[in-house]
Amino acid sequence: MPVSISVLPAPGNVQADREPGGSLPPATYYYTVVAVYQRAAAVVYSNQFSIPSAEVNATTNIDKASVRLQWSQVPGANNYLIYRSTSPGVVDPMEGDNCLGFAGNTNSYTDTGATALIRVVWYPWGLPKVTVTGGTEAAPNTEADIYAAFESSGLSDKLFNRHFDRYGVPDQYYFECYLHIDGALRFQKGTQISLCGCWESTTNAIFLMGYLTWGASYQGAAFRRTGHYYSAMNYGTWKWYGSFIQDYGYMDYTGNINVRFTQNVAGLCAYHIQDCVTDGIGFDDTGGSGMVRDTYMYKHNAFHAGTVARVGQKISGGRVIYAYYAWPQTNGNPWCRGIKTGGDVSDMFFHLPAVTTKYHAINHQWVQDPPGARSLNNPTYLTVYRCYDGTIRCIDDVGNPVAGVRVVLTDAQGNVVTPEPSDADGYVWLASGTATGGSVTTIVDSSKSFQPNALVDYLAEIVSGTGTGSLQSIKSNTANTITWKGPVPAAPGAGSRYRVKVMLASHAYQGKAAAPYYDTTTFNPWVLEATCPGYEMSTMEITPNAEFNYVVVMHLASGSGGVVR
Repeated sequence: MPVSISVLPAPGNVQADREPGGSLPPATYYYTVVAVYQRAAAVVYSNQFSIPSAEVNATTNIDKASVRLQWSQVPGANNYLIYRSTSPGVVDPMEGDNCLGFAGNTNSYTDTGATALIRVVWYPWGLPKVTVTGGTEAAPNTEADIYAAFESSGLSDKLFNRHFDRYGVPDQYYFECYLHIDGALRFQKGTQISLCGCWESTTNAIFLMGYLTWGASYQGAAFRRTGHYYSAMNYGTWKWYGSFIQDYGYMDYTGNINVRFTQNVAGLCAYHIQDCVTDGIGFDDTGGSGMVRDTYMYKHNAFHAGTVARVGQKISGGRVIYAYYAWPQTNGNPWCRGIKTGGDVSDMFFHLPAVTTKYHAINHQWVQDPPGARSLNNPTYLTVYRCYDGTIRCIDDVGNPVAGVRVVLTDAQGNVVTPEPSDADGYVWLASGTATGGSVTTIVDSSKSFQPNALVDYLAEIVSGTGTGSLQSIKSNTANTITWKGPVPAAPGAGSRYRVKVMLASHAYQGKAAAPYYDTTTFNPWVLEATCPGYEMSTMEITPNAEFNYVVVMHLASGSGGVVR
């Protein structure tokens, strides 16, 4: 079956016996045991829960102030939660602090009274594991398949429901489960899906919402996750277009709110997020294959960590553009484009292992200026480049395009950018042309003789023909082949027009450990010099601080005969 459901049974044969020693005050104590499957050793990852066991009790006295619990181990479980109350009926774990913690992969636990009660949430009706397998991007599983699996499983209707619109079409789904994606899954156009629980992926995972055609997003969906514990979206392929994604998962036992989307481990996760709204979602890019474009990000928490210890180092109130936990870059420098944030504290978060990396922030709308920042570890290894791209167009005195204009751009630090001469429409690109072939990772133009790797980190975009709208940062280039850092949604074909945009940095922020957590290098203002036979040299000072559209007016040189080019 493409979608299957497994359930952990409640621990059976639970016994509670008082024992000598301990420090529990004389009273009757009531206990419940919950079986748990943890995806990893740390509790922060996805979990599956059983329903609670039958309640047992024991009465302590001065001589016997400990309670030893024993139970039958549950197949498929690798940990157990122990809950204690001083009255019959364990306190609702969604509301109270009544957990003694995790017993481990065992069948016994001794409560001596030395362990303080904490809050660890479980699910009164259990949390089954839903596994999605099979399917392809063209023919994926859907939310309807998940619903059908619940319906045929005989599980309580507390775990799922759906809502129909006035035409009798299901448009809202609610699931309580641990969602394991090991195949292709698409949430359908216009559908609202709510998941209470946790989710994770494998290398086989393909998670789709919305469509991208000719560079435009349409028919997106809305997905919201609540519940508790981290989700681990480390692997697979994610294509979300024109959709709303919200993740409000958390771990009460630490007192921290923890939300994450992916850790892109060793380049095994590729994501393309475009024209979306995200709330509480984090994007880690370790292999360079992720792209976030033209997206509004709200409540992007400033900590992404792989261990419980690091969770405790959460930056309070961090709402940031970057929560960056990078491994050595295999695909060059990572980048995000067109991000708008709804936060109010920080714009940057410096968190990096001992590997020198730069991060391109392109066309962002910053929370504040100068940017706010935070750091966690090794901040000096990460530099955030604040960049903008756009168009430069050369025209004459009466507004006609001027072709063949050579533009030289020099920043305040003396760095020089030399694009190609302006095209027939007067536009200046770092490079442009007509592809003779390509793939989802390459553009081939046999007519070119590029300087090797002169285009690295710039943006290449298909503007007409097959693959229109495909855009990615450049990993490398040979004389006639551009290699993107990661796959694009559609490969360019022979005859597809491409261009590499001019990109100008306004600032560089070099991370450091102490406030204000970065040192600034300023590249503004830039000086633009434009020359063309028959025209006077045109010089202008520019200060990129947004996606730009610069117009260069070329005046006819004296003695040119009045010829308008």
